[in-house]
Amino acid sequence: MPRTKPAVPPHPLNILPTNPYLIGAWIGLLVVGLVLLAIESTTHAIMGGPMYLYHAAEDGGGDGDDINSEEPSPVIELMRGDRPDFLEAPYSTDHPDYVPPPRVVEFYAPWCPHCQHYAPKYKQLAARVMRDHPSVRFYAVSCVAHRDVCKSQNVSSYPTLKRFRGGSYEEAGRGNVGQGV
Repeated sequence: MPRTKPAVPPHPLNILPTNPYLIGAWIGLLVVGLVLLAIESTTHAIMGGPMYLYHAAEDGGGDGDDINSEEPSPVIELMRGDRPDFLEAPYSTDHPDYVPPPRVVEFYAPWCPHCQHYAPKYKQLAARVMRDHPSVRFYAVSCVAHRDVCKSQNVSSYPTLKRFRGGSYEEAGRGNVGQGV
């Protein structure tokens, strides 16, 4: 009587295709799925998702803790219809040597995970700096709600921080800016 091998369950990696054409097809499906996921999440943010991170109750999202809190937020959110006054050059006719205080502006997208992670750190930074330097102002601009402002400021990645003084800016940081806070 011939000996038979005992049934051994297949190793999980043995179910992967070995044919190069099948591997290419699997990779293609994975790429298409990731692209569709990115398109869906972006469309959701633009068409029906939250427009703001710092004042979510004003666009119907979130619980509005930032607005109803007893302590005002140190970050000024540019809302729909607001003019970006950080782009204007403030001046004083009383003092010819007047130097306007700096304004720090975060340009963000509410669907961006880096921006969502950075938002509480930006608030902490704003509170800490304003405690020692009360004339400094911190702003946040949603590039979903204010595409024209972000386009005029050449914002191409999120979050982007810019420091404005007298209507002009110096770039303070770009990309993964929350690490040092």
